[in-house]
Amino acid sequence: MEDGEVEDPLTQVAYSEAIKLEPDYEVGEDLYEEIDLIDFGRRAILAAKQTLAGRISDLKKNVLAKKI
Repeated sequence: MEDGEVEDPLTQVAYSEAIKLEPDYEVGEDLYEEIDLIDFGRRAILAAKQTLAGRISDLKKNVLAKKI
């Protein structure tokens, strides 16, 4: 796959973009970029909060199900 080609643009980034954020990046590694909550609107923050609460709830249910 050539640089710039990604299978899923929502979850992948081109290598040339990745090394701009992390110069020692290697293909296949997770890439993290710090974001500021001020850049998001109120609705986006509330949606993220609700999604996070739902995932935590799902994890708790899975842990309880494994114990039974």
